Amino acid sequence: MIREPAVAGGRASAAPPATRADRGWRAPLALLMLLAAAAWLGWPALRLPFFADDFLFLDAVRGRAWLAALLAPDPIGNFHRPVSRQLYFWLVARAGGESPAVFHAVNLGLWLAVLALSYSVARRLAGARAALIAAGLLAMHYAADVPVRWASGSQDLLAVAGALAAIRLHIAGRRALAGAALLLAALSKEVVLLAPVVAVIAEARPGESWSRAARRGWPLGIAVGAWGLLAFVAARARGGPGDALAITPGGALAALAHLAQVSVGLEWRTGGFTRLAGARPPVVPLAIVLAALAWVAPARGASRGGPRAARAIAVGLVWALAGTLPIAPVAAIWSAYYYLFALCGVALALGAWLAPRPPALALAVVAIVASGSARSSALDQFAPVRDAWSARSHINRFYIARASSTVQRYLRQLRAARPVVPPRSTLFFAGLAGNVGFQTGDGPVVRWSYRDTSLRSYFATDFDAEKATRGPLFFFEVRDDSLSESEADGDVFYRLASGSLVSDRPASARAALLYQIGKTPEDPLAQYWLAWIDLDGGDRASAIEALRRAGVTPAPGPAPELARALAALRARDTVGALGVARLAITAHALDPGAHALLSDLYLVTAPSEAPALVEAYAARALAPEWPGAWRRWGMVQLQHERYLEAVASFEHYFSISGDEGARDAEAHGWVDALRRKFPAAAQLPAAPRR
Repeated sequence: MIREPAVAGGRASAAPPATRADRGWRAPLALLMLLAAAAWLGWPALRLPFFADDFLFLDAVRGRAWLAALLAPDPIGNFHRPVSRQLYFWLVARAGGESPAVFHAVNLGLWLAVLALSYSVARRLAGARAALIAAGLLAMHYAADVPVRWASGSQDLLAVAGALAAIRLHIAGRRALAGAALLLAALSKEVVLLAPVVAVIAEARPGESWSRAARRGWPLGIAVGAWGLLAFVAARARGGPGDALAITPGGALAALAHLAQVSVGLEWRTGGFTRLAGARPPVVPLAIVLAALAWVAPARGASRGGPRAARAIAVGLVWALAGTLPIAPVAAIWSAYYYLFALCGVALALGAWLAPRPPALALAVVAIVASGSARSSALDQFAPVRDAWSARSHINRFYIARASSTVQRYLRQLRAARPVVPPRSTLFFAGLAGNVGFQTGDGPVVRWSYRDTSLRSYFATDFDAEKATRGPLFFFEVRDDSLSESEADGDVFYRLASGSLVSDRPASARAALLYQIGKTPEDPLAQYWLAWIDLDGGDRASAIEALRRAGVTPAPGPAPELARALAALRARDTVGALGVARLAITAHALDPGAHALLSDLYLVTAPSEAPALVEAYAARALAPEWPGAWRRWGMVQLQHERYLEAVASFEHYFSISGDEGARDAEAHGWVDALRRKFPAAAQLPAAPRR
């Protein structure tokens, strides 16, 4: 039972009595000041480009009618969010011509709507001053960084705005509209699925049972049920859930811990709590917020809040919990912006507690939260791997700024190199970092840039015959963090093949070599490379034939020339040793020792060139059971900065080399260093240590 006694006109009423701040024009004007401060903070986002998922969502709706866009398969396939993905991107893209500035402006407008709706709910529950404090805390909070600066942040903004609208409508007795708002919110992001709990508790009348209050929330229950049915149908259509979600006690605990951390803006760099970013809150927006709160001070002699404040605090705490529990399944990839809905509850509880207290206390709390938010916004790190207990968000302001600026620069360089490309062109990119988001899928970034739906783009290591024959080909490579075009009539297909080989993508390497052979059928070098790919793939007959076409003798070893090569090497005649080793390969192409020696010589004289790579690969293909071949291959991959692949090769070497590998301190040192430096490498399987 709800024990708060209140009578209005002889009937139970949920509406609290008005205070001085609730009347007149001061509170609305103070709210406008808070919205102005939030707009000041978010305005720079209008200059930001699209990033990562944005291009996928734009690509999914381009050229479709609204209903077709709404019903189209989700381009990522992990969650069912047709409102905030397909529908939102269709509407804003149509209205703004796929301009990133328009998307960011709409997102900023949504954020201001969230603040206004949060104020409206809090005012109904705790009065105008409490609502202004709550809105002021949210306006300065860094959890809005990512949703405002990333067009795909619409998912969180629409979900939270819809849930707030549903709560407010339910409190006002407009329950059917509340259910509709909640359904739209849930179809934007699942983090608001427990909003009905908040709405029912907030609307419950003094003295009535919880069951009776819950029965009035039936439209909200129907909305959640409808969401569940639609999500189930969508999951069945795509063959199952896209993301593996696991609800564990550890995940729930981590989610709650991060709620406390995010509430006060307490994220820090690698190395411990003492490595906080040194940053001050933005002066003008904070001054506006503090001035607005100081202007609407509590009446002289006001009480400490009484039952009304206690009720609002309780609702706020339940709200914070309801907004946090849905984060538990994804705690391993948590980010501060996940907590936007939960923070509305935290802000309500704090606002209700601070409202009747001395104004200086509320101003101090807002300033403290603003300072913590400024420090967390200024972090120049993010959590790079799945870790529920990371001290930093996995996606934050720095992550968005770094990646989006890189995408913007590459797009400028792409258009400078190729202002126009023919229809049905296919572009291949080499040297791109995986976390930049420039190349995703089959080329939504390229299609957006050229506004041509017939274009495709891929990583160079995904080259194959089907992609190569659909139209004109263009090749680009990132060197020294700049994108430039590679001429298709040069050695580009050899570079494609070598890059694919060292990345352990032999199928792509084979396709590139076959394309080169199609252009120059008598090319012996392409045949030579192709032989080792065929042998590694188990087609010995094709490999032998390719070696003959390459002009070498497919005879086994040991090659007698190796003794002369080693003698030359002992005499410090590296050039002579190279020449003799090449002769050994020509006469005994199936001798793995000859290829190993030749690769070692190339690793000394020209470690970055293709021959060192190909000869190491040949030795590995000829003797896959030889531990030394895998150690050498790992060294080659290290030389070419294929760090994850190198770790996998060294671990295979450890697993087949027995005591020799266990005593190999040098190789173990390389692997340990890679695992420390690259978080993705740390998650690769490790061979048992002896």
